[in-house]
Amino acid sequence: MSNKEELKIAYIEAIKANGLNISTLRLLHTKSKNVIEKWLYVKDRYPDFQACYELYLFLNGSRKTVPIALNKIIEKPKSHVSQIIRDMGLHLQKQNALTKRYTFKSRLMSISDIAIEIGSTYQGVYNRILRRKFLPGDDVSSIVVHGLRGRKKETI
Repeated sequence: MSNKEELKIAYIEAIKANGLNISTLRLLHTKSKNVIEKWLYVKDRYPDFQACYELYLFLNGSRKTVPIALNKIIEKPKSHVSQIIRDMGLHLQKQNALTKRYTFKSRLMSISDIAIEIGSTYQGVYNRILRRKFLPGDDVSSIVVHGLRGRKKETI
């Protein structure tokens, strides 16, 4: 599958998952209805990376569902550049924690959402992710710890 086809599949999947209409996409991309319809319905026409990135920013900013395929497309260049920076021995600037999303039980979720889902704290989930060196987009379903640790309260 070519890169253009991946972009198109991820773009259409994100639109369907969130029920976005063409008028919203026109505002988002400042493109004509004709161009957007061609991206969606014409086999040889594809949205470019900028359109996918704009859609990602819109979905992420409005706390809507970001499909895994779209997240992978966005994270691929970030991961590539980060690896080059590390290989060159340069200092890598930290990402904003609010933009990091991880796959948890087949859904993209923020650290806060994962903490709520498993009944933990933000810091607890963040530390587990950090210790295991997960990157944004990775499946972190394995961080769930079963059972309680520490002392139990005794009743009198």
